[in-house]
Amino acid sequence: MARKGATATLLSWTGPDPAPTIVLRDFDNSISKSNCKNLPSSWNGCGYYTVDITVQSDNYGCPWLAATHSTAEDLVSGETYSAPDTRSSVCPKIPVDTFDISWDANVSKQKTTLMLDATG
Repeated sequence: MARKGATATLLSWTGPDPAPTIVLRDFDNSISKSNCKNLPSSWNGCGYYTVDITVQSDNYGCPWLAATHSTAEDLVSGETYSAPDTRSSVCPKIPVDTFDISWDANVSKQKTTLMLDATG
């Protein structure tokens, strides 16, 4: 996938058909190396890319999350670089209702767990 508008080759998909498509929207190979944490010191540059993930069906429902993991490899040295994983969703954000956390000042608790249940 080396040009804008190119569609990525599907390696695997375990969800219902049809699988989402991934299209390269934009890229730039002239980004400052300071923006690429842990980049091998022998690499000369850094870059970014933006992809569009298109879902062909509404059967997935919300909530769902698209996660991307990318790894670049220097074909000469074999060194690899993995960018930080990213996550995104087109599902609407739903505010959490206010809640009250009450406690008894006379009872010492070492551990408290807050559990949130999705209601819709």
